[in-house]
Amino acid sequence: MPQFVILRNAATRRTASGSETFGPAGRTLETPTPPEPRVETHDMSLRDAVNATRDPGVAAIAIPMPTKLIVN
Repeated sequence: MPQFVILRNAATRRTASGSETFGPAGRTLETPTPPEPRVETHDMSLRDAVNATRDPGVAAIAIPMPTKLIVN
């Protein structure tokens, strides 16, 4: 099974919008709330990853991308 990285925000609920911001639903700009991000990794099927996007606490799901630090 492939591994997926899940970004959760304990301070937000999902909206119908595809471009969400961190913060609780229903809050106005006058009462900003700091995000509560959590990053998790899970081995799961693609179907399970798609189903996880329905969770109100999930902000994003992605397949890990190899990275390399380049120092000059």
